[in-house]
Amino acid sequence: LTSPTVSDPNSDLWYPDYSRGFNEGVCRNESPVPNGIVTYGSQATCCESSYAGQSSGDCIADLQLTSPTVSDPNSDLWYPDYSRGFNEGVCRNESPVPNGIVTYGSQATCCESSYAGQSSGDCIADLQLTSPTVS
Repeated sequence: LTSPTVSDPNSDLWYPDYSRGFNEGVCRNESPVPNGIVTYGSQATCCESSYAGQSSGDCIADLQLTSPTVSDPNSDLWYPDYSRGFNEGVCRNESPVPNGIVTYGSQATCCESSYAGQSSGDCIADLQLTSPTVS
């Protein structure tokens, strides 16, 4: 007999759910982990490694946040919003940051690193400009 599958929000082991087709695939952290499957330390890393090139974006869209998303204009942590397609992608500084995602110290650096070659220019067009300081 095998143990029932139970979602484990405290688990650091994520694995691809190969029971779905590639385009509908997501990563799971359910116990027990299937025998012989490659595991990852975060859901984002699992998606990036197992579903790179997924046109639907289902795996990235399924990223679990630890609490409701709140825009934080004072945050120095920027990350790519993988819930959109590459051409519509922008960088966010909302809290909390999705688990396991790479962060950057500025919106411009995030755009340059995550959306280099973006033909639409949406990420760069979304740059938040700070007001000039008046003395």
